[in-house]
This record gives sequence, structure tokens and C-alpha cells, in this order.
Amino acid sequence: MDQVSIGWWDISKIVLASGLLSALVSQGLQWLKESRREVRKYKAEATLNAIGLVGILDRYVSRCHQKIKKYDGAPTYYSSSEWCYPPDLDLADAKLEYFNGKVLSKLAWLKTERALALDIASDVLERQSDPESYQDHCVNITGYSGYEIALVSRLIRKEHKLPELSSCQAMTDKVEGLRIYWERAKKTLLS
Repeated sequence: MDQVSIGWWDISKIVLASGLLSALVSQGLQWLKESRREVRKYKAEATLNAIGLVGILDRYVSRCHQKIKKYDGAPTYYSSSEWCYPPDLDLADAKLEYFNGKVLSKLAWLKTERALALDIASDVLERQSDPESYQDHCVNITGYSGYEIALVSRLIRKEHKLPELSSCQAMTDKVEGLRIYWERAKKTLLS
């Protein structure tokens, strides 16, 4: 029988190879665990930020609805010094990096569209010197802004699988109340 002799060089290759393989497997498993943890953390942060942004947007819709309700109750409520302008949409607290391009572009477009609509209303006031017509434009723009923001809020809820609010019917009624003004503003903007 032939004896196969294993030298120190062969032994060191076996030891190094088994240690290296073990280290690679260990690092691979560790990396997989870390990446899964990071994905879960990112999803949790994205969901929390979606909830926060939906809350901001829903408050905006409510404020638009309140302004229009005041105007409907007493059209003279807003004097020439305090027009029924849409409220400012403050997104300073929202972390927008968690949202897709569709949501972000819609929010940016709405801010631009609102400014353009108010410019059109200002032109009407300057040309016609008709404060009532100007106020009607401002009310329509407020309803338009509120309704469009409600659509963005609905989109975020759908993408992040967020439930509707417990006061869903009240919010639905507000959104439907804004729809009329949204339609009027669309006609004005398109003409």
C-alpha cells in the first residue's frame, strides 16, 4: 500500500481554504441579514412619513373646505382685504425622499398651477374691476386646490396601503363638496 504523505504545505492549504470558505459564508449571511433589516427599516420609515404627509394633506383639504363653507354661508364674509385664497401648503415637515416621482411631481405641479390660476384671477380683477368675479375665481381655485390635494392623498394611501380615516365619511363629504369648485376652476383654466 502506498502511503500518501501530506506535507505542511497541503495541510496549510486545507486550513486556509476551510477558514476562507467559512468566513465567506459567514459574511454572506451577515450581509443578507443586514440588508433585510435595512429594507424593513426603510419600509417602516416610508410608511410613517406617508402617514404624516397624508395628515398634512387631509388638514389642507379640510381648511379649503372650511374657507369655501364660510363663503357659501355669507359671500360677503371675505372683504377686499381678505380674499378667499387657498391656504398655503406647508410641506416643510414632510420627508419627501420616501415618495415616488408621481406624487412629488403632482405636488410641485399643483403649487405651480395654483400660482398660475391666481395670476389669471388677478388679470380678471385688473381688466374688469369686478371684485365679486375675482372672489368667485379665488373660491374656485381654493376648491380646485383642495380637491387635487385630496386626490394626491388618496394616491399615497393606495401606494402605501394605508387605511382610510375613521372619519372617512366626513372627509368624503368634504372632498365631494370641493369637487364642484374643482370643475368650475377647470373650466376657467381651460378657457
